[in-house]
Amino acid sequence: MSNIEESDWKKIRGMVEEIREAYLERKNAELRQMLADDKDSATGSFWRAHEHSQEVSKVLQYCLDDQRRSNMLSKMGAMKANGLLSDDQMAEFSEKTQSIIKLFTES
Repeated sequence: MSNIEESDWKKIRGMVEEIREAYLERKNAELRQMLADDKDSATGSFWRAHEHSQEVSKVLQYCLDDQRRSNMLSKMGAMKANGLLSDDQMAEFSEKTQSIIKLFTES
């Protein structure tokens, strides 16, 4: 696999904090909803929230840790597949990068 184009590499590196914050805002809202759910016991809510947090942490680590230009296309594919990259954000990248990311998310 080829490396990401320089302009796209710079763009995605500048977006990482925004991507992380937007994702965590959504996931934190889900977590708050889980904790507020009266259908479960306090213990059940705690363990569901704990499991949810672990899943979110795994996604963030996989998608955002160890970013290098040589692996960024696969990282971006994972970001898109896991809902970290929106369609609007994807539109900011070159056609080449968009088409490669589309291959990652279609399989």
